[in-house]
Amino acid sequence: MTFIAATLMIYSLIIGSMIYQGLNDQRDRAEGSATAAAKAVTINTGWIVEVAAQALRRMDSALGREVQPREVSTLSSLRDALEGLPATAKAYIVAADGRTIYTSDPDFVDIDIRDREYFAEPAAGKHFFTSSLLISRIDGNEIFTFSRRLERQGVFIGVAIISFDAVLLRGLHESLDLGPGSTISILRSDGMLVARYPPADGPLDLSNYRLFTDLLPESAVGSYSAKSPLDRVQRVVSYQTVPGTDLI
Repeated sequence: MTFIAATLMIYSLIIGSMIYQGLNDQRDRAEGSATAAAKAVTINTGWIVEVAAQALRRMDSALGREVQPREVSTLSSLRDALEGLPATAKAYIVAADGRTIYTSDPDFVDIDIRDREYFAEPAAGKHFFTSSLLISRIDGNEIFTFSRRLERQGVFIGVAIISFDAVLLRGLHESLDLGPGSTISILRSDGMLVARYPPADGPLDLSNYRLFTDLLPESAVGSYSAKSPLDRVQRVVSYQTVPGTDLI
C-alpha cells in the first residue's frame, strides 16, 4: 500500500509538473503573440499620426498668408494637401469664430464645435492635438481626430482638423489574426481611449487602471494578464508607447 501510495504521488507530481509547464508554455506563446501584435499596432499608429500631421501642415500652407478659402486655387491646393489620407478620413478648417470654412466631408452639417477638445486645445495654444474617442455629431460614428492650431502673424485664426473613423483599426486587427476575443486599442497617455477594435461602447477613461497607475510609470513596454475593464474578459496584454507621440 505504501508503494502504491508513493507511486500515485510521484505520478501526480509528474502530471502536475507537465500541466504547469504546459500552462507556462501557453502563456509564453500568448505573450509572444501579443508583443508582436503590439509592435505592429505601434508602427501603424505612428504612421497614422505622421500622415495626419503632414496633411495638417499642408492644409495650413495651402491656405496661404491671406486666408481666402473660397478661391478656386486655394480649394485645389487644399484637396492636394489631403492626398495620401485613408479614403474615410475627413478634413475640416474651422475659423476662430467657429465657422467651418472648408471641409472634405460630403455629409457635413454646420455645427459649432468650439466646445470640442480638438478645437478648444489648439485655440488655447496647443500646436498639435490628438483627441480621445468621440461620437460624431454628424453621423453618430465613433471617431478620433488630430488638429493643428492655425496662426497668421502670431494671431490665432482657426484650427485644421483631420477626422478618422475608429473602424480604421479593423483591417489591422483582421491581418494580425490573433483569434477570437482578441482586441487592439490606441490609448492616450492621460488614460483616455482613442480607438479600439472591436469597437468600444463609447469614450472611456482608464487613468485609474493599473496600466497607467503601476505599469507605464515603470516601463514604456511590457506585458501583463488581467481582466479588461471594458468587457471583463481575461486576456494577456502587451503594450508599447508610440515614439514621438502621447499614445500607447
